Amino acid sequence: MKQIIQNKRLRNLVISILLLIGLFVAYRAYKVHEVSQYKYWQVKGEIKSYQFIKDKQGIVVQWDYEKSEKEIKEAKDLANDVIVDRDFHSIVGERFIITQDYRLKSFPRRMNASSGQSKFLSTNIPENGEYWNIDVYDTKSKNLEKKTYDIFKLTREYNKDYIPFDMAEISTVTGIYTDQGHDYLPVVFVKKGDKKKKKPIFALLDLEKGKFVEKTVSGKTDIDIEYPYQEFKLQLYNLPALDDKLEANNISYMGEYIFFTKGFDKTASSLLAKKEPKAYELIKSGEHNIFYLLGDKRDISYKIQMIKLGFPEGSNIFKDVTIPAENSQDGKEHVIQNEEEFLRYYKAKISEDFLKFVQERKTK
Repeated sequence: MKQIIQNKRLRNLVISILLLIGLFVAYRAYKVHEVSQYKYWQVKGEIKSYQFIKDKQGIVVQWDYEKSEKEIKEAKDLANDVIVDRDFHSIVGERFIITQDYRLKSFPRRMNASSGQSKFLSTNIPENGEYWNIDVYDTKSKNLEKKTYDIFKLTREYNKDYIPFDMAEISTVTGIYTDQGHDYLPVVFVKKGDKKKKKPIFALLDLEKGKFVEKTVSGKTDIDIEYPYQEFKLQLYNLPALDDKLEANNISYMGEYIFFTKGFDKTASSLLAKKEPKAYELIKSGEHNIFYLLGDKRDISYKIQMIKLGFPEGSNIFKDVTIPAENSQDGKEHVIQNEEEFLRYYKAKISEDFLKFVQERKTK
């Protein structure tokens, strides 16, 4: 009798274990099916902390994207063919900081569109859990107020026959345009039926109103303002001696941002540490911190003053800096000794490839 009871218990235990294994396998299969629908993911960041600098001429932001990374890692573990953009992208205008995140079944960008290697979006209506959002943080609000815009919804409201195709990559490639105090994000659409995505339609996202528009408040289109904005984005580039000084001081300049690399926490003698101690302490607190420039980014003098915050007071960051002929006002090479000489001789240069790209867009 005792033996029979033991056998029953053993049998029940085996059945229970097999049932649990079956449930686990079934659940994993369900999760794999659920996750594998979505081929393209973008890491999402949330602002954890921030500190304004010099009457809102700049802002230091600490980002947290661990939650998104964890979700995406789980997706990658379940489905190897998921394509994840792990580089966290954010861009800034004179008022707004924006990021995007998406989970899509089809490729959302025009990059490599002609290669035919990816299935691109063919609708402006999300399917079964898809999303494509842009978070917009208002630096003029009291507590850095955030609005989230649904790209699919805004596209349908703008034109029901358009499909969103590109949001300027949310990177420093294009960026936010500021016109008369209004910030705009360049966007690209295609019409339904344009399967090869060869006829792009250009527009702008008004970041304050949360709607797509064809022109800025002064009547400029995306193409009208792209050239000058590319020019100011190239300011302070092609200057190896200046780059070396920034690197030696654990600073990296990216046009609209200043990154402080590992080791900057030891520069307690910097202007930032002395004049903006709260911002300095925030930078020291973690590696996901970015210094965004909120002033007029076409003003090179403003950019220089922001960069100099990373150096001790009185530092001459332009001593023995060479301005190459292609970046000088008079077409000659100059070895300068101070900021005044730099402003006298230096100019940003647009590449011939970019000029060709702009002309091609104007003729389409």
